[in-house]
Amino acid sequence: MNSIETTNEQEFVLASLGKRFLAHIVDFLILSPFIGIHLFLIFKSMQIGLIYYFIATIVYSIIFISYRIFLTFKLGGTFGKLAVKIKVVNSELGTLSLKEAFLREVPHILIYLFFIINVYFMVIFFNQNSEKLSNLIFSEYYKEINNQEKVPNLSLYYYLISILFILFNKMKKTPHDFLANSIVISK
Repeated sequence: MNSIETTNEQEFVLASLGKRFLAHIVDFLILSPFIGIHLFLIFKSMQIGLIYYFIATIVYSIIFISYRIFLTFKLGGTFGKLAVKIKVVNSELGTLSLKEAFLREVPHILIYLFFIINVYFMVIFFNQNSEKLSNLIFSEYYKEINNQEKVPNLSLYYYLISILFILFNKMKKTPHDFLANSIVISK
């Protein structure tokens, strides 16, 4: 356990990697209806086109980012973080301002923007090749659509980098914690 004393003599315990991971799982479960709709639309895209998937990608991205920013600003963390009893605080152990909560999400915003750009290129490819694509089985169709990715999907890399940051710095800060000058503590 990492118990740390601040300059104003407050003591706190940094949130473990395990608790942070568990918080992500809880948030995934909470957002799973939106993820389900998103997945449904990719499966139906052979029949209805990718435009609905594109729109759902934008809507899901806005919901996901807003969920994280708003709840971190108002409650000190997402419902997942609150469920596992961890909290995002600023360097004075106070609640993040709206600006700090936004800054903390900048890497995720960029990841979602890249994802939206990729889906846009998928839509263009689909519209230009819909007749050819309609004759494929879903696995071949999905492979063809995914081959249109123009910007690498950075989300896995970012999460791996974040894990390394948590493991190898004293304050267990991720890159987004450094951006917002925040830390995640156990409540």
